[in-house]
Amino acid sequence: MFLHPRLVRSTLSFAFVLGGLAASGAAHAQVNYSYFQGGISTGLMATQNDSSHMGGTGWMLGYRFNGDVGVQAVGFGANAPFYRVPVANAPAAYDFTRFAGVQAVGYIQATSVWDIYGELGVGRASYGTLTAGASSQKKTDGIFGIGVRWQVWRHVGVSADFSRLMEAQATNGSLRAEFNF
Repeated sequence: MFLHPRLVRSTLSFAFVLGGLAASGAAHAQVNYSYFQGGISTGLMATQNDSSHMGGTGWMLGYRFNGDVGVQAVGFGANAPFYRVPVANAPAAYDFTRFAGVQAVGYIQATSVWDIYGELGVGRASYGTLTAGASSQKKTDGIFGIGVRWQVWRHVGVSADFSRLMEAQATNGSLRAEFNF
């Protein structure tokens, strides 16, 4: 039976990657799930008034109590917020600029190095306007989200998540570098 060389190389490459991931998982078998964590993120954000996916940055500080539950203080905002053009003699038009809040996080351990998580919390959303004489506003807002986390090394992880603000109707998709201490 003849096997195409490309198929053999692809299969061997796939087996090598799986073996590396398995070895990585074995090295992390004794994971301590109780730790403080901090992270910075970058990603794309869409709001109800601008769905063109503007860039966003964020931060996170938290504590993971065990393998299943943690709490976090989070914040994110638009790198260059979208503002609607003011209309003469009309009320000020406010647009989302940033969010900061707290959330509970529930983890499902897929493997010793991979977690799936959900987040639910509350915080303050800030809104800005280009209308002359009008100041920015802050409102209480709820947040929920889902993500996946990979513990790359003992004190370093990477996560990808999607978060949604209920009132502001802003969606934030991000890739975050996390540091455990």
